Amino acid sequence: MTESTFIALHTLSGSNPLNQPGRLHLNVNRKYPNIPTNLTGVIENVIVHVTPNAINGITDSVNNIESVLEQVETIKFKHHNIDFTLNINTSAFYPVTYPFFYFRVDPVEIPDAEDNNIIGALGTTIEDVIFTPYLAGLIFEYSDANSLFSNATELRKSSLIMKSDRLENTVSPTNLEALIEETADRANIQDSLLFDTGWTRARYVGSKTTPADNSGIEPALSGRSFIGESFSKDTTTDYICKLDNRIQREYFHDGKTQLPKYSISDPHISKLTSTLLGGGPTNDTESTAAGETTLLHLDLGVNKLYPGDIITLNPLTVVGSIEYMEVVTADSPTQTTVRRDIYRTRVASLIPPITQYQDYENETAIYKVDVYNIFTLDSSGQSRLNSVGSSRIYVEGTNEIIETDKDGVITSSSFCPVFNVDIVDGQSG
Repeated sequence: MTESTFIALHTLSGSNPLNQPGRLHLNVNRKYPNIPTNLTGVIENVIVHVTPNAINGITDSVNNIESVLEQVETIKFKHHNIDFTLNINTSAFYPVTYPFFYFRVDPVEIPDAEDNNIIGALGTTIEDVIFTPYLAGLIFEYSDANSLFSNATELRKSSLIMKSDRLENTVSPTNLEALIEETADRANIQDSLLFDTGWTRARYVGSKTTPADNSGIEPALSGRSFIGESFSKDTTTDYICKLDNRIQREYFHDGKTQLPKYSISDPHISKLTSTLLGGGPTNDTESTAAGETTLLHLDLGVNKLYPGDIITLNPLTVVGSIEYMEVVTADSPTQTTVRRDIYRTRVASLIPPITQYQDYENETAIYKVDVYNIFTLDSSGQSRLNSVGSSRIYVEGTNEIIETDKDGVITSSSFCPVFNVDIVDGQSG
């Protein structure tokens, strides 16, 4: 079956015999579909559920092995006394009812696949599954994070402390004159550098930089790469979803999930306790346009807001546009200063007798937005990250289209409609 159908069969909700813990599923297709007598099969895709039946033969207190599967490079197993090794080249995590990892592997052939009861069969026996590398039991002692572990072969000598040569039957050291003249050999003791500010901050205290120190640029980025295809803002959803031949490339996002997505807090984190005016193109003030203003709301409780967080008051609107605000200061649990319309997404609507922006009435819900920045990986010349700017990106593996603004920040998303689902070949287990 096709790759998309293979994934779709595992993401179906409800009673689904494929979505069960402890399963490893192979997508096996004929190598020569037009030659009925040739039964050679090819493995190209694998799905592994993150909750195993056993780990190293132990079934008690089995936990998820997500951290292991994130780092897996090869999968080995035995079928009908034949050993197979699958080399992984792409992976993606799917947080469905029974979460699983999808792996795209280098093609591996299986001789006489149908005779071996692989193609089109459920419950096929796969034995002795081994994931490598298996890093769950990594010992801290030999890791780079252990500052006390060293591979030095020579002891460092002090620049101040000298070595005193003493004998048991003498009161004074034999090199007393050299000690007085400060010409004696230095002792094998490492000097303390705690007096050095640069040393103590780098090794113990640490230093902190913010975007304000770098003209608004984040001092560091961490994230993951993904495969997708970019389109202009005016490209229709039908055109994007129905493409047969995609020109895909590698992208990078700084979110916390395996693949980028638009998400907001569910449920909302608070509600307004006073009306927030929208203003209008002809009578805007700083508090109603793109300047700073104060939101009065119910007590946030455990839903704390911090400077830099992004919120919105109308993420589910079907009329007008969605406005995004950036938290400047969290003045109190019931009062927050924000910068309005940071992505410049507001669109004025004609409300007689004047054209104005949307007002937010008392008890309007406040939602927190997960911020995802999308970049392209430029490998020509010196490697660097470039913002994708304003675009629509089809994300391979989720059948989803994400929308980005001029700064490359995700502002919305939508799923491609399912035009046709063909289930062929059955499933192999």
